[in-house]
Amino acid sequence: MSGTTETRARLGGARALAGLLLPGTAQIVRGQWAAGLASVTLWVALITTAVWRRGRLIDAWTAGWDQRLAAAGLLAGLAAVWMWGWWSARREASARAGTGRLHQMARALAADPTALAGIWVVGAICLVALLAPLISPFDPNVQGSLVAERFLPPSRAHLLGTDNLARDVFSRLLYGARVSLTIGLLAVAVSVTIGTLVGAVAGYLGGWVDAVVMRIVDTFLAFPRLVLLITIVALFDPGTLLVVAVLGLTLWPSTARLVRAEVLALRRRDFILAAEALGFSRRRVVFGHLVPNALGPIIVAATLGIGDTIVLEAGLSFLGLGVQAPTASWGSMVDAGRANLLGAWWIATFPGLAIVGTVLAFNLVGDGLRDALDPRFRA
Repeated sequence: MSGTTETRARLGGARALAGLLLPGTAQIVRGQWAAGLASVTLWVALITTAVWRRGRLIDAWTAGWDQRLAAAGLLAGLAAVWMWGWWSARREASARAGTGRLHQMARALAADPTALAGIWVVGAICLVALLAPLISPFDPNVQGSLVAERFLPPSRAHLLGTDNLARDVFSRLLYGARVSLTIGLLAVAVSVTIGTLVGAVAGYLGGWVDAVVMRIVDTFLAFPRLVLLITIVALFDPGTLLVVAVLGLTLWPSTARLVRAEVLALRRRDFILAAEALGFSRRRVVFGHLVPNALGPIIVAATLGIGDTIVLEAGLSFLGLGVQAPTASWGSMVDAGRANLLGAWWIATFPGLAIVGTVLAFNLVGDGLRDALDPRFRA
């Protein structure tokens, strides 16, 4: 027994040392290929970026807020990957396997290759968007020579070519990811917050409150969404904050209906009746018991809603009612290349592919979360 214990201690020390030197190697040795390869790939990518752009990384601390944010994100990513590799290397998989809901969800996601692919793509896009000031070869808004550098095809100097104003398409694609993802995340956060509050209150109180709230929701859902968005945006000066507010304030009804249905199913459960019998206030019952137990469908709806929001933002920018020039967004880039689809196909093709890939990745993650959180789908 002592020999076996000593051998296990040595193996644990070796794994911890491997995790210190190269995060992810310990997981690979233990057979956790997905987590190990993800850690190694991310660590190598971040180290390569730090070495490759060391000049920008040093200068970022005296530059604008976006450069400082990118530098801080790079250092935080390195620290997080290193800490994860070290912590995971020191623990035994069987000792921390866990049977809780969070562990079951993680194992279900790990067993779903499409969900893992979506998580990888989403993580890569978010990381690239965060580090755009460090990895973009050119300023996205700087125009080159309209005579010599306009409509250049993809090459070593310009990986994805240049547009009609001689701007680098690759750099604008990176910065456009920041705009599109930020609008998508913020708008979904606003819509999910409002929809959760409205749906939870309507479902729990019931009666005339539920009837009035649901009729208001039905009224919002009756309007064509795109026409409503175009009308609201056209009445004001288009901008990023306006697009976030408009999308967030018009997408909440679907979340409200989902949360209401979930609350109606939960309100007569034993733990809710026990909370009411103990004299808990309505606010505590709703926000302390009902909403936490309805988080599964809310998380899935939010994940799927991000993809829909990105498409809507791209459509508004394509129509000239979204983010305004010279700020890069994927929709405005597609609009810029619309008139030159044959002669300069790269201007609209690459941002279009970015929109399709991002939306598909978020939908894959949403489907994976739905399967992991709902026991009926796991079965």
